[in-house]
Amino acid sequence: MFPIGMGRPMTPSQSVRVHEFRQILVWPFRLEGGRTTDPRGLRDEAAEALEKSGWAESDHLLRHLDMADGGQDEYQEYVYFHPFVRDFLFGKDEKSKEIRLFLCPDYVGLDAAFDLDADGFAVQFRVERANMYLFDAGIAVLALEIVNDGDIIVACRHESMQLKHAQIIQERLRRAYPPFWFSGGQAGLVAKSARWRRKDGQCSPEHAPLSQADMIDPTVKSGEPPLAGHWAALLKPLLSPDKIHIRQVVDERIPQMLYLRVDDPAAIARGDWVRLAMCDEVGDLPLPYAEDFLADFEQRHCYDRHWIKDVNGVLNVGAASRYLFSGYGFVAVGGESNWFFKNILPTHVRRHYFQLALLAQFEFSFLVSEIQRIKLDSSIDDRNHSFERMMEFTEKYWFITISKQMQAKEMMDLWRKFLDTNSLYEQVLKKSHDLNQLSSAIEDRRASEATTRLTVAALLVAIPSLATGFLGINLLSFKDGKFEGWPSESLSFVGQALGVAFLTVLERRAPNLKQHGALSFD
Repeated sequence: MFPIGMGRPMTPSQSVRVHEFRQILVWPFRLEGGRTTDPRGLRDEAAEALEKSGWAESDHLLRHLDMADGGQDEYQEYVYFHPFVRDFLFGKDEKSKEIRLFLCPDYVGLDAAFDLDADGFAVQFRVERANMYLFDAGIAVLALEIVNDGDIIVACRHESMQLKHAQIIQERLRRAYPPFWFSGGQAGLVAKSARWRRKDGQCSPEHAPLSQADMIDPTVKSGEPPLAGHWAALLKPLLSPDKIHIRQVVDERIPQMLYLRVDDPAAIARGDWVRLAMCDEVGDLPLPYAEDFLADFEQRHCYDRHWIKDVNGVLNVGAASRYLFSGYGFVAVGGESNWFFKNILPTHVRRHYFQLALLAQFEFSFLVSEIQRIKLDSSIDDRNHSFERMMEFTEKYWFITISKQMQAKEMMDLWRKFLDTNSLYEQVLKKSHDLNQLSSAIEDRRASEATTRLTVAALLVAIPSLATGFLGINLLSFKDGKFEGWPSESLSFVGQALGVAFLTVLERRAPNLKQHGALSFD
């Protein structure tokens, strides 16, 4: 790891020219702290907070981007999925019970500065989407899309973006807060500064990384690291500590999608393919990790359905594209001369593949959040709720298959593989089932104990009643030629009636009496 500002040699492939850098952050959160603990109620409180801050709710989930080409892009995105998946992603009859979508119209650009060698560089991005998805399962996902057309600024001069710049940007811009600081006090692996450009032409204040002193104490006190200033400005409506707020599901590395169009993908060295897949920045070594560790890199991380070569094994630059997966990162790389990659694939990434990423991050976030909710349920002796939530999740959101398209199936499998979602689902489902069984066993034991105690109580009441009837006790007296008092049959009846009344009251109050330790015949 090189300290900021220290020069370092670059590999030749890091000078490959970049013509388009398009990054989509798919950032998941858990909703908490509202007036209710019900996930749907939390979602609606979050929606209310966004509306009050100027975010606009979309009337149709399919219109998460500007309509283009007469709606053909929307149509193709829609039919890409199975009907039951469409119902979830886009709603029925233009309505959805599960998702509410809010658009932030104010921010149109993002300016960021980065250190590289002694000089550093700056980049101006267009913001092409800033959308917040609110799920009725208590999950929120921010989708932020920024674009640059291969242009950076170095010492007030515009220059062409190179692969080394793209690696720096993809590594640092997706950091929610600094993971560490260098000995000189500089924050590591984050942008040097960032600011938003607004629709009205104004710019927000320039946000620099927080210092150690500004980060460590608040993190210890709140249990959550403060977000970098530019992220806090964007997410301000949902960051109030005493109202509904969001809590990160992942660490400081925000999951990303990256579309990267370069001059010649064949010129990218293997080590830089690894850096792109792992979202790592530039380096001077041929490989960023041990060779044995990377022995099966291509099989594990490269989706090469379209990595087309000729009979001599030479890459067909005009047709080849490569997709890289790492769970927290998806990267699509192709050449400037590849017409399909340049003209068609950006739409596929922004729509079809984005929906895959949204599904994958939602699944992962719900399951990770459910681990915390199970813990809370257990602490308040309310274990059934977790099982009910998992059954609802399985019924409404857990899709075994999402599309007839083979590529969609394969890509979704890769996302789930790297997020370990299938294993996580099985573990959380088993935990919730075990807690539900435990809750049922506790209720059965309580019912059995109550029945035993009621039986003993019934015997204690029945014995005097039976004795009264059997012995024929006659509490009578003869005075002035008249009988006074009750006959034995009446006394027996009264005794039995009182016994029944006592048992009825005892049965109704048995759970409360047991809870307070009052119902015991030991």
